[in-house]
Amino acid sequence: MWFGRLILIHFALVSGAASPAKAETSAEVEIKSDDRFRGRSMSGGEPVIDADISVDLASGLYAGASATFILSGQDRAGFQGVDGFVGFATRISDGVTIDVGAAGYVFTERYSGNARNRYAEVYAGVSTGGFAAYLHYAPRYFDKDTSVLYADLNLARPIGADFTLKAHAGLLVQTAGTARLGGRSTRYDTRLALSRPLFGLDAEVAWTFAGPDDRYFHGPWSGNSALVVSVSKHF
Repeated sequence: MWFGRLILIHFALVSGAASPAKAETSAEVEIKSDDRFRGRSMSGGEPVIDADISVDLASGLYAGASATFILSGQDRAGFQGVDGFVGFATRISDGVTIDVGAAGYVFTERYSGNARNRYAEVYAGVSTGGFAAYLHYAPRYFDKDTSVLYADLNLARPIGADFTLKAHAGLLVQTAGTARLGGRSTRYDTRLALSRPLFGLDAEVAWTFAGPDDRYFHGPWSGNSALVVSVSKHF
């Protein structure tokens, strides 16, 4: 879903910001077998389709929006939610770019929380080559009386002629409010993916795992680990 892909969108936009000679508009449609966000399934383990659009201006400003639809499931199929984000990226030295921005998310009752929901966050990050690191702050995480900090590291490396290896590690820390993360104040998530072009599309296989236990990920969240297969088309 849009939610789980936001960091990768940031990474692509920051990489483009290193060459601010022109503005770019891009769009993507993606189908994937599950929609994982920070280790948790947002689609209740059902496949989804995402539609995204983003604009990267020559000044370093960028903005984007996306919508997600769940494709199957008696209580899941239908419109899941939308998001929007706006930010600014600029090069501070040769090969190093900083990025700051804000994002907002709106969910329908079809997402795995089973109720309408929304929340907003601000973020800041730095990238160089195929590496990016971000820090996110949400004062009301998933519209609850809970504030969190989320730090994540992302790496993308080409291997061979066509394959790209991607790795992600994140740490979520509750900074205020009653314990709502399955009774814990700290959680982690990891993701390892391999992608390549295939018949004019981008195909990817990813394995995700999150913890330190699986209580937060049980029930409609379909466990704390998953193998996710996706195909996407860029325009």
